[in-house]
Amino acid sequence: DLRYNSADSMQAAEHLHGSARLDLRQHGNRWQGELALHLTRGEILITPYYLKIDGAPLDLSARLDWQPGRLALRDLTLDDGATRAEAALDWNLAQNRLIALELHNLRSDADHLYRRYLKPMLGDGLFGDAELKGSLYLRGNYRDGKIGELAAVLHHIDIEDRQGRYQLRDLDGQTGNNGTPSRLTLAGGRWRKLPIGAIRADYRWDARGITLANPLHIPILDGGITVHRLEPQRETYKI
Repeated sequence: DLRYNSADSMQAAEHLHGSARLDLRQHGNRWQGELALHLTRGEILITPYYLKIDGAPLDLSARLDWQPGRLALRDLTLDDGATRAEAALDWNLAQNRLIALELHNLRSDADHLYRRYLKPMLGDGLFGDAELKGSLYLRGNYRDGKIGELAAVLHHIDIEDRQGRYQLRDLDGQTGNNGTPSRLTLAGGRWRKLPIGAIRADYRWDARGITLANPLHIPILDGGITVHRLEPQRETYKI
């Protein structure tokens, strides 16, 4: 029944149950070693991230490198049975912020990832109350407030808003921001009561933005919209 609350209440843990193994070696003012956690119950808040562990035990392991003002985790592995991630990160302890994150790979059931890890951050907005099916793979990195390389493979994902605002059926394909060809397909969907037909998007995504490899046609009712060109212009687009 471990509990913790930081002075500013931005980090907290309640009713944690499980086991932990920590093996550390000291070199001057530096500590290095291995960490392994097996958590079976409880809640963790690292603002803005919130995690409730009940119902799906969580295993976490990493190589730890601590020195004044800095914490590095290497070979970081998180596994809860439906989601598995391998990563590395650097944390600035003095400023209490994430400096860098390297997500080597993340494989997950889409609905499990959404409900357990993403939904608490989405609040009551448009994407805060949905049901998902399918699976996905992610890879990417983050440094000093900016997302670097990002790649995703979506495997037959269905998304339906529980409030009936929208629906996407069979979203499938792969995308990435390194300039290689990306393709996403959608079997159909709707926005409010407006039906949308099948869509196929072939494009490239790089530092400039997204450019179409082929015209993008979006069927709507008995007609549709065709986008022939996307021209990135800094933070906007000419269509």
